[in-house]
Amino acid sequence: ELKPGETRTWYYLYEDVPGTPDSHKIKACADCQNSVTESDENNNCKEDTLEVEPKAQPRVHIKGEVVNTQRISISHADLENYCSLCRCNTHAPPCCADYEPKNAGNYLVLRVKIEEIIKESPLTLPPYLSVGELSSFYLYNPSISVSEGDRVEIDIYHPIIAGIYSCVGVLIIPDKVVWDMIEAFKIIDISVASGTRCGKITNWKTACTNVQPGGKFGAEMEFDNLMSGGYRFKGIVRVRSPTDEEYSGENRPIFVPSSPNNHGKFAGGNTLYVKIPEGAATGKYDVKLELWNADTNTRCDDTGWKENIFTVEDGGTVSEIVFTGTAIEYFSRIGAWGWTVKADEIIRGPSELQGHTLTAYLASVNPDEYPYGYIDPNIEPEDKVEVYGWYQGEDNVALFGSKDYYIKKSLGGGSIKITSVSPPPGTTLNAGDTVTFIVNVDYDLEQSDYGKIRLSVNQYTTGTTDKEYNIGTFDPHSGSYTFTHTETIWDDWENVYVSVSLYAAKQGEPLPAEYTDFDYKQYPVKGKGDLELILFVPEIDGLHVKINGVVYNAIKPLHWDWGDGTHTDSWFLGEHTYEEGGSYTITVTAYGERGAVISEKKQVVVSGGVSPY
Repeated sequence: ELKPGETRTWYYLYEDVPGTPDSHKIKACADCQNSVTESDENNNCKEDTLEVEPKAQPRVHIKGEVVNTQRISISHADLENYCSLCRCNTHAPPCCADYEPKNAGNYLVLRVKIEEIIKESPLTLPPYLSVGELSSFYLYNPSISVSEGDRVEIDIYHPIIAGIYSCVGVLIIPDKVVWDMIEAFKIIDISVASGTRCGKITNWKTACTNVQPGGKFGAEMEFDNLMSGGYRFKGIVRVRSPTDEEYSGENRPIFVPSSPNNHGKFAGGNTLYVKIPEGAATGKYDVKLELWNADTNTRCDDTGWKENIFTVEDGGTVSEIVFTGTAIEYFSRIGAWGWTVKADEIIRGPSELQGHTLTAYLASVNPDEYPYGYIDPNIEPEDKVEVYGWYQGEDNVALFGSKDYYIKKSLGGGSIKITSVSPPPGTTLNAGDTVTFIVNVDYDLEQSDYGKIRLSVNQYTTGTTDKEYNIGTFDPHSGSYTFTHTETIWDDWENVYVSVSLYAAKQGEPLPAEYTDFDYKQYPVKGKGDLELILFVPEIDGLHVKINGVVYNAIKPLHWDWGDGTHTDSWFLGEHTYEEGGSYTITVTAYGERGAVISEKKQVVVSGGVSPY
């Protein structure tokens, strides 16, 4: 009963309105029977749309080791007993209706010791779902074989503990059963006897125990290839800070043949490294190593999280070092090469290293992630040298990780430095282009009386001289100079080096044949690196064919023509199932930079019948 001009508001609260995931129309009306006379009878109702989204099932990711297994059969009558594992405040509908799967049939029961738990949302988990505990998991109608000692990953959803359903308690599980909540299952570490795992980590160790923010943590890993053929493997090192930030790094894949020569190792020049960012949390860090099949992009094995492995702290392992010293011996071995140097003076870095014999080296790492520094090819034993690199501990200095790292001769009597260059160093240049370089240098003859500066723009730092600048006896002995030089980037260049060399001497003495000091900047050349495609022997199983191989410098996935009218695009491993037996020619095509194309063919003969794939 509203008076003219009066406004009244009603509030209604509806709870537990059932809704399926979809768009729903909602209409609210006042005076829905038009019992009140109004000036506008068409505005009594308002309609709106309610979007009902699917219930998000909070997921829990569990990893652990199988302690024992058992196969059982559950009948329809037995299901009621298993449903009683949940105590609800209502029996309509039964608890079992809330779960998936709710099937009678065969189950594989896995007793798992939990190693790791990852929650996608804040959940309060029961005690039996915690690291170090034993829990049983029931897999419905499994088609896999799992053995004692295997390591597995299990994804479950947890509706009761998340409070989605109105249950007053958690599960009553004398046997710690969570069979009705399994959503996904994955074997990550099958015993060698089963022959289905791609690789196994056999040993690992850390390369350092203390790192400062901005430094790098390293770890070595040994592993076995458990596949029937040779594959490329890569390692990944992951670290976790005290505040749960995670950082990772990986190395260049290495090829490991099948048994008996199936052992691989990431060590020395191929050690796994991860950079700890500036500003990262200090304290104890956890470490996990992973082994991946790089050809199939499959994770073969991991160590699980190992707690409190190394410490990040100010004053930890010094990330960079600059020193002068005497070259002792050049070495070159698989995966690493460089010089041993007696450190005469530590310019920057830990002063206690003065007098030590340090190893300055390059290694076979991924240059995209860890760019190569420079090793002066003119160094001879007993030469005075200057070294700038990343100190790893244990008297090792890495010259990879920055293009600015170097070991170079330092004869004294003058110094030179590139202060700026256009285009900026590191800019990718196109093969065939003509580029103008503007190079600014600072020089100082120090105790010398005259000299000259040479500029070279070439694919090597030891390229021919393009420009020279002479410094006379009566000219300033220190100052700046600018070179301008135009160069065409040749098709066979993989890099361009802009280098400057200073030659200095006392009055009355000739200029030395070798430079007094040297500096350079590096540019990658786009389109370089030959396109290469290698196909291994096909594996044939009935109508199913697998082909593995390696490809270098391809810019997109391979194109597969299976010879039966089927075309696919993917990296290795290539797989295809034919509809009928016969002889087929498989053509694999790789595509490289600047229109490069290469194809390889394989002839296969497949047999008829029903394929198991």
